[in-house]
Amino acid sequence: MTDKRKAIVLVIILFVLGIALGAAGAHMWDAHVTAAQDHHSPVKDLKALLKMTPAQEQQFDTIIKDDRAKFRDLTKQRDTEWDPKYDQVRQQGRQNIRAILTPEQQATFDAFLKHLDQEHRR
Repeated sequence: MTDKRKAIVLVIILFVLGIALGAAGAHMWDAHVTAAQDHHSPVKDLKALLKMTPAQEQQFDTIIKDDRAKFRDLTKQRDTEWDPKYDQVRQQGRQNIRAILTPEQQATFDAFLKHLDQEHRR
């Protein structure tokens, strides 16, 4: 068999293997998604365990929805209070580092921080 034919056969084999692996991966992903969809949430499990009436389930769902909204609000409040404190510590640390650097090092450090901050914003 010539080198050209060997190369063609190798490409065909790799192509077929790629298709087979892709199909197997897609099948595994579909099985994972289906299993995740079949998984019961703790809320559904609790409702079933308590054998709630439809009226109780509706009230229960309203309470859970309200609680989730309150938790989201608390998280936003925490972030609003925490972010400025975090920024203050970060800025102080940067100032402390600048204090030990030469002017040339400070310029490099500032350029590095500018790039880092841009990446962080993305």
